[in-house]
Amino acid sequence: MTAASQYTRSTDASASAVGERVVLYHRVTRTAIVLNPTGGWMWQRLAEPCTTADLVRDMQERYPSLGPDAAERDVSAFLADLVKHAMVSVRE
Repeated sequence: MTAASQYTRSTDASASAVGERVVLYHRVTRTAIVLNPTGGWMWQRLAEPCTTADLVRDMQERYPSLGPDAAERDVSAFLADLVKHAMVSVRE
């Protein structure tokens, strides 16, 4: 994955809100992931293709006390986990 890679939700993934959390379910692999409220917010953001830099910028706007390194680390880990579970698609 490159800095210009764009991420978007997989067409095989569905989401359900459960309280403040979001449960993702991949229909093909039958994998489920529970997202915390911040993860649910980022999932909403992934309705449109975006880059890591887009999400880092948005995270810092939403959470002004979050430093750039922490935002980058958190967003990268989140995206890597979603890619690993095929919940998002990546376009180079």
